[in-house]
Amino acid sequence: MRTVMAIVLAAAVPLAFAACKSGGDQPKKCESCEKAKSANGWCADCKVGFRDGEKMKCPSCHAAATGKGGWCDGCGKGYKGGKETKCKGCAEAAATGGTCPT
Repeated sequence: MRTVMAIVLAAAVPLAFAACKSGGDQPKKCESCEKAKSANGWCADCKVGFRDGEKMKCPSCHAAATGKGGWCDGCGKGYKGGKETKCKGCAEAAATGGTCPT
């Protein structure tokens, strides 16, 4: 019985992969994502943002990277002038127009 099951599974696996590669329906592109990608925006439907064509999954990081700057506690990184920084003081100062205390 085990031998028969092994033969059936061995024959079924390649057929399953062939079915997956047959084309089928391709997922539709999200129009909101396309607009967001060209404008460094955020797609609320897909919960993803774009900066210079690159995806950003964290809304706080996206807001900081595309705005004045700021710090994201969840990710432990910040942005100043559109560039990533590890200095929390620099990132917060960029967002408020102040100077870094360190």
